Amino acid sequence: MRVVWILAALAAMSWADAAVEGCKVAGRIECAGKGVEGANVVIAPWPEHEEGGRFIARTTADGRYEIADVPSGRATVLVEVGGPAQRMTYFRFVRIPEAKEFSVDLALADGEVIGRVTNASDGSPLPGRTVFAGPVEVRLDQKASGTQATAETDAEGNFRIRFLKPGSYFVSITGAPFGHDALANEVLRPVEVREDRPARADLALRAGGSASVRVVDAEGKPVADAAVFLIPAGGGMPPIPLFPDPRAGDPVARSANLSPASYHAIAVGDGFAWSASETREVRAEAETSFEVKLGRGVPVTLRVVDEDGQAVPSMLLLSFPVFVDAAGHEFLAFPETEAIDSNRLAPGAYTVRFRLEGYRPLSVPLRVGSDPPPPVVLKLEPIEGPR
Repeated sequence: MRVVWILAALAAMSWADAAVEGCKVAGRIECAGKGVEGANVVIAPWPEHEEGGRFIARTTADGRYEIADVPSGRATVLVEVGGPAQRMTYFRFVRIPEAKEFSVDLALADGEVIGRVTNASDGSPLPGRTVFAGPVEVRLDQKASGTQATAETDAEGNFRIRFLKPGSYFVSITGAPFGHDALANEVLRPVEVREDRPARADLALRAGGSASVRVVDAEGKPVADAAVFLIPAGGGMPPIPLFPDPRAGDPVARSANLSPASYHAIAVGDGFAWSASETREVRAEAETSFEVKLGRGVPVTLRVVDEDGQAVPSMLLLSFPVFVDAAGHEFLAFPETEAIDSNRLAPGAYTVRFRLEGYRPLSVPLRVGSDPPPPVVLKLEPIEGPR
């Protein structure tokens, strides 16, 4: 999860790294008019200001924070609320002015989801399970965008996820404790979140299935170090990353605890184009095998820029664009500062799609021939009003 990685990296840095002259950034984090105490506020200047370090503060009892000596220029503000049992992250892009003071306030939404996680076979509670809530339209391109929330079930299997904006959400179990059981990682959708009352989302976990994905080249030879995802059929559900099984004789990626349903696999390898498998059914207490055949592809360069045309650092986007082919398959698209060789596509017609909270959704047609096309530029357009 990109947000968790960024926050962990920032927390490991010394305050001494941030000792540069600049602007004092102050503000208030609130929910329903009340200050949110104990929220972590992180200001991450974009790479041209990396020498200024990273800047962290914690909100007081009335939700206020203050961070001194922040350099001017573009930055990302991350706000993390909650504790070990429940965590929510917001982000916002800002421009720090060449001034003595600058205010950044954030009003958190007041929607929440409550529920209980049980074993479908006997109704017993399942404590210690991580529950995730994300907008229903979240797919490959928005897995960590805008607001994301997790909670952990208590001894009775109950959970509570707060600070959600009104809208439709899926609620899912993101993974069983290692070696805990063979129950499926269920996804419940859609759940309508409102600010006037909690939404209810109970999950009864059934026996799960497993999948193995073998990635080969045009000659049928295994492709090592391929990136592999399983995509549930029907949309509105998050992709599932798969990882090689060290016990396998060749590089086979596997995943367990899958909810019985239809899936297809997608994969990409060094120098190869993204490709997809056939759709197959995963059944409870059984393993389903997939095969993805990769061919050589044409490199495609992507750039994400802000409204002023300035390149946005990919590590701060917190979500990825996608390439969508004529069959509707979605493939991750990496901006040019990321793994460029992963942006290889087979010749054909595509749509480049990008969604980022607070900005208008982007959809750009792309035709790939035998030669690399011109760079695809995705220009962010802010949505008017508070974010």
